[in-house]
Amino acid sequence: MRPQEIFDLLQPLPWQVVRGKDKGASPPTLGYDLRLMSGVWHVTLFARAYLMEMCDDMLDAGAQALGTLYFHPDKCEDGTEKDTGIFTKSMAFILRVGDIQVLADGTPIGGVTGYEWALHTENTLVRDVAGVQRRVPGSPSATLTLNARRLDADAGQLLLLQKAAGRERIAFTLDGTPCTGYCGTVHRRHDGLTADITLE
Repeated sequence: MRPQEIFDLLQPLPWQVVRGKDKGASPPTLGYDLRLMSGVWHVTLFARAYLMEMCDDMLDAGAQALGTLYFHPDKCEDGTEKDTGIFTKSMAFILRVGDIQVLADGTPIGGVTGYEWALHTENTLVRDVAGVQRRVPGSPSATLTLNARRLDADAGQLLLLQKAAGRERIAFTLDGTPCTGYCGTVHRRHDGLTADITLE
């Protein structure tokens, strides 16, 4: 991954995109920084504007753009430039090299380390023309089990918990392959998370 890729991703947004914090440019500006440390890609976005609400808008748009590359938010910090009074806000994003890329309703799920598919065929009880009951194979169904590191602040993992609580339909993109289903159960352990999704 190169800084130019991040620039190209942010360039369509309606604000001036700069490298780093670049205080020489007139606000509103959206800066970015890309680093690779210990197998983890780090992107930090820097918003500068005369209104904090505009900083929020810029970072929300930037987060959506970075989500298409499977980055997920890590931490956020507000501030004000002492000499100018300009509002600033920074947001850090991470992508671990080797993480499996999964989107849930367009939101990246962070920390996914593996997944398993399981096919099921349940027998259905039917009555034939002679009135005799018998069991016949029903329609096959599939279950997707996701395994991930537990990340309590990760938007994708929080979305899974929300969908599981309401047994709601959810759309997935798994390493580029789209699928839909219903989130059944999400188990959170001290250092991990497992989610079971019944696919359509």
